[in-house]
Amino acid sequence: MDGLIFGSFDYNPTLIKAIKDTGLPTVITSFYKNSEYQDFYDCAYVNQSLAALTATRHCIENGHTRIAFLGGDPKEQNTRERFEGYCKALEESGISLDNSLVINADFTREIAMHKFQQYIANGGKCTAVMACNDLMAIGCMNACNNLGLQVPEDVSIVSLDNTEYCICTNPQLTSVDMMQGKVGVEAVRLVMDRILNKREYRKDV
Repeated sequence: MDGLIFGSFDYNPTLIKAIKDTGLPTVITSFYKNSEYQDFYDCAYVNQSLAALTATRHCIENGHTRIAFLGGDPKEQNTRERFEGYCKALEESGISLDNSLVINADFTREIAMHKFQQYIANGGKCTAVMACNDLMAIGCMNACNNLGLQVPEDVSIVSLDNTEYCICTNPQLTSVDMMQGKVGVEAVRLVMDRILNKREYRKDV
C-alpha cells in the first residue's frame, strides 16, 4: 500500500497517531486543524458549518423563526460544525437560540423518526426542521406522516447531503449539496501528490 484516504466524521487522536505511525501519505476527509500530528496528513473536506448555515438561511428566508435542529451526537465533530452553522444563521437574523428546538438523535432514519415523534409528543412546536442529513430528514418526514402533519404545510424540512434519496420522497426533499464526489476527487489528487512528488508539507482543500 502506497497511500491512505481515511473517511472520518469525528476527531480521534489515537487513530490519527496510528495513521501517522504508518508513515503512509494520508488524506483525511474532515478538517482537523489542531491535531498534534496535523503536518503528517492533508484534509479534503466540505465546510459543514457553511452548509448548515445555508440550509437554515433557506428556512428563515421562507418566513420561519421556530426552526428545529435535528442533529447527531453533539460530541461528534460533524454535529458540532453543523450546529455552529445553524446558530450563526439564527444570530445573523436576530433570532435567539432556543435550546428546546435542539433535537439530538443520530444519523439514521429510524432514530430521527423516533426522536422527532417524541419531541412533538412532549409538546414541542416548530414550523421547520434543519436535519443534518437526508436520512434524518426522511425519518422526520415519516414522523410527520405518522402524526398527521403535512410537509411542508405544517412543517417544512430541509437537510444536508443532497443524495439520491431526495427524489424518492413525496414531496421531494430540499437538501444542500455537500459535493462528496468532488471531495473524493480532491482526496485522490492530494494523496497522489504526496506519493509522486514526495511532498511533506500539509495541504487542505
